[in-house]
Amino acid sequence: MRTVPKKNVGIILSGGSSSRMNTPKANLKFNDGTTLLERQIILLQSAGIAEIILVVGAHADEIKSKDNQLNVKWITNTNWELGQFSSIQAGINTIKDTECDGTILLPIDVVGVSLDTVTALLDTASFNSHLKIITLEYDGHGGHPIFISKKIFNELLQLDPKEARLDIFMHNTKEKLSLPVSD
Repeated sequence: MRTVPKKNVGIILSGGSSSRMNTPKANLKFNDGTTLLERQIILLQSAGIAEIILVVGAHADEIKSKDNQLNVKWITNTNWELGQFSSIQAGINTIKDTECDGTILLPIDVVGVSLDTVTALLDTASFNSHLKIITLEYDGHGGHPIFISKKIFNELLQLDPKEARLDIFMHNTKEKLSLPVSD
């Protein structure tokens, strides 16, 4: 039987400039007409995540104009130029005072993650409530999405987004787990 924590919030990160793509990554379309953003939302919802925050930045208006009917809470990171960590902080700041257990961070451009992987991440968080961070590991390398417990939200919010890097923060955090996955 699958046990899901009381409430986890999904945070999809789409605040960057997409400079190499010349178009927002969130709006990229698959052959069936769905956007990358729609696919990420479907993945999280299929795993039982009811509340999804979408952090936008550089192309906020363009992303919203294409997908404004989606069931997400739109957050605009006005400091997007400071990098991805500032978008993580914008998302976490939105949910820090809510009744959630933690968040799954999913960058918009992380594709090919299976539903089984996301549910394994949620199950691991549910059965290991003492953990602060759960990362995924494939073939010896870390990957996304990651789970961050509410227990460390305030720590993350106190870091300088110009200097902070999530990978270094995770490396120095106790009560973490690297979960081996097949994708």
